[in-house]
Amino acid sequence: TPAGDHTYAWSFGDGAMGAGSPVSHTYVAAGTYNVMLQVTSAFGCVDDVIMPQLIQILDTPVPDFNFTTNNGCVPLEVRFNNETPGQDQLTTAWDLGNGETPTTPDAIAVYSEPGVYSVSLTMTNALGCSGNLTMQDTIMAYGLPVVTFFVEPDSGCAPLDVVFTNTTDPGMIGGCDWDFGDGGTSTDCGTVHTYVQSGSYTVSLTVRSPEGCEGD
Repeated sequence: TPAGDHTYAWSFGDGAMGAGSPVSHTYVAAGTYNVMLQVTSAFGCVDDVIMPQLIQILDTPVPDFNFTTNNGCVPLEVRFNNETPGQDQLTTAWDLGNGETPTTPDAIAVYSEPGVYSVSLTMTNALGCSGNLTMQDTIMAYGLPVVTFFVEPDSGCAPLDVVFTNTTDPGMIGGCDWDFGDGGTSTDCGTVHTYVQSGSYTVSLTVRSPEGCEGD
């Protein structure tokens, strides 16, 4: 700022002009801008200076991603694919909702506990400008049935009628498969089976939840 009575003319590099000192200007588009200041003295003497590449403005990142699946049985593995434009010039920060916060461009999460999870992606450019995309309640991990049953009686003379009572949580039962150990099977969730031959038999019950998750 020279002493005396001067006038000031600015060219901000984006087509806009200004006057006075100090002066402010708002840049609305990303880019690198040369700034010129022209000073005129009270006697009409003129000089100017150009500051090349004085102003650098980067676009705020616009994060985007997709995923391989959004629901399934635990342990549920999901791959997240980063589709943010220009990501090779950006830094990445994930929050996968299960306590994992990787910084790799793409990410893989394993959801071991049943629940509904939100996932967010934050992308930051070299000037520290960040954009965030959060998908609320986007991943659903379904639990497995905890299968329990009892039999009555568990011993006796052949032929022996045995009542099988399924005590699995009813809300987790979508279908059942019994294997009675003697070649007999059933898809009834509670059933009776007759053993016609003497012997000792191992019995198994597989329960499918309404979402198709299996426990046995």
